[in-house]
Amino acid sequence: MPSFPRLLYIDTLRGMAIVCMLVVNSAPFFLVWDTPFWFRIITSVAAPTFIAVSGYLLGVVKERERFSFVRKSLIRGGLFILIAVLIDLFIWGIIPSLTMDILYLIGIAVIISPLVAKLPKFWHFMLAMVLMIFPLYIIWGYHLDVYCLKCFHFESELWQANVTHTLSYFDVQEDFSILRMLQSWLVDGRFPIFPWLGIYLICFWFGMYFDRMQKSELIENNYQVVFSLVVMIAGIIYLAHSERPIRLGFSELYYPPDFVFLITILMFLYFILFIPRHVLEHKIFYPFRIMGQSSLMLYVVHIILIVYVLPYIFSAFNKSYFLTFCCFIIMVYGIAYALHRLKRTDFWRKSPFLLRFIFGA
Repeated sequence: MPSFPRLLYIDTLRGMAIVCMLVVNSAPFFLVWDTPFWFRIITSVAAPTFIAVSGYLLGVVKERERFSFVRKSLIRGGLFILIAVLIDLFIWGIIPSLTMDILYLIGIAVIISPLVAKLPKFWHFMLAMVLMIFPLYIIWGYHLDVYCLKCFHFESELWQANVTHTLSYFDVQEDFSILRMLQSWLVDGRFPIFPWLGIYLICFWFGMYFDRMQKSELIENNYQVVFSLVVMIAGIIYLAHSERPIRLGFSELYYPPDFVFLITILMFLYFILFIPRHVLEHKIFYPFRIMGQSSLMLYVVHIILIVYVLPYIFSAFNKSYFLTFCCFIIMVYGIAYALHRLKRTDFWRKSPFLLRFIFGA
């Protein structure tokens, strides 16, 4: 089986998302000032970019791995979920999957992708749209305030970050039930199936059907990119003037996933996926590409650093978030660069699939 070259623009996008991820996941524990709106925009970029890039890349891979796509999808998806379970058990010390974090979502999406790929083009698109639009029924049918209260109820009992910045683990004294887990998976976890699975499948659809058309007039038409940018900015302005809840320090703008958010996020995804690739492949983005080459490993590493290392650095720098974050990003980039050097060796080329997946996905 031939090895396909890395897509540099994908690595660049993942690297940018990693930097935003470091901000959004460290801020609830170490940031002492109120989060302004521009900060909330930055923190809202990481997860949608990861989901979009993962879905889009899976669509591209499906076209290249026709004969082994089903087997590899089951293995990859299962590994994503396994890693998420291990993180919940041994780092956060919580009940696995109750939070419905991003790795669970990606794992589920990858596992079902072979079935979705067999659907006709139109029905694939419609399935993704239904999964995206369903939360609007919850919001409109049960009123926005009730939906937000459900989110806060879930977070207030489960995500107890110590406001004194002496990092505590998440409190899971809540009575566990299968119904509570399903509620988290479907509607009010961190990245529930509605609407995030739909967003993933839309990007999977783009990867399957439009990657090969990068040289066509459809993609080269700059007016489409400009239009998506204008609508995205308009959506951000609207969100800036609406009250978006902060879930115990996690300040992303996508709670709850209402109509304006969904339109804004779709335009954002279209913009980042179809921005001219030579722009993202410029050498100025080389540091981001290095980080994007090992996004899964850096995801695991950054959680370990937040839990076990950053509290000591935060205390040593007299609770300065800026200095703590500088050390944080230097450590993460150092690990990314070491992995980058490792991948250029014969050892890496001969290493087993599991090792290459964990350190190179």
